[in-house]
Amino acid sequence: MPSDPGEIINFFDTCENLWELYDVPNGLRAKLLLPLLTAKAKSLINRLSADAMGDVQQIKNFLLCEFKLTSREYKARFNTAARSPDMTHALFTSRLKNLWGFYMKSRECDSFDKLVDLIVGDRLKDSLSGPCLKYCLSLEGSKVLSSAELAVLADTFDANYSSDGKYRGNTVLSSREDGSHSNITRPQFRSPQDSAPAASNVGKGNSNGATPARVASSNLNNSNNVNRSSVKQQRKCWICSSASHLQSNYTGYSYTGYRFANALTTS
Repeated sequence: MPSDPGEIINFFDTCENLWELYDVPNGLRAKLLLPLLTAKAKSLINRLSADAMGDVQQIKNFLLCEFKLTSREYKARFNTAARSPDMTHALFTSRLKNLWGFYMKSRECDSFDKLVDLIVGDRLKDSLSGPCLKYCLSLEGSKVLSSAELAVLADTFDANYSSDGKYRGNTVLSSREDGSHSNITRPQFRSPQDSAPAASNVGKGNSNGATPARVASSNLNNSNNVNRSSVKQQRKCWICSSASHLQSNYTGYSYTGYRFANALTTS
């Protein structure tokens, strides 16, 4: 058994072809398979029952599920495959065919029409937004949806949610002439009590017993006090009350009653 989980399907296909070639009975196939498994695969299948370990198909499905080999994984492996320097182009081409064959088998694609629908569906998924793709994949699950079914799910999501995953609610979709859509939000209903004018409370006192007129008067007085306190008072000389100089500008003065002896010295 290869160590690369992506080659498990190829390994099982090779074993089944050999068993068919040599007419190996179904009861012996599981016994021949178990010694070929890797140590990790053997540790995983220990959780199976004895009857399940005797069935090759149940062992195969269990390992594919445990190694998470989904259709998305096979497609990603096909898109990101790279040829190593020691690999020939023929060998790389064979590997690409195997990866694409695994992807088609996981998507139950066995005809040309299904192949076309598979390619169209994958292209449609690439064009979806993140929330819409998550919604479609959650409903798809392990089933294989056609491109038409996938388109119906995507349209259902767009009709109820925006591209960022928010519920449209009261938003109305209106179609334009060019086929695009525009969002129109309906106005919410307001009760008559909510639209009643606030003037109906005029003349009524508040919880403290003060009327609106008194409250307005007190607020006006408070604002005047704030304005007055915000004005900085001009400094004056305390001797002569002049605003052109301060007391420190006087030198050697004498005080007799309210008369002063020395002249004012200016700097």
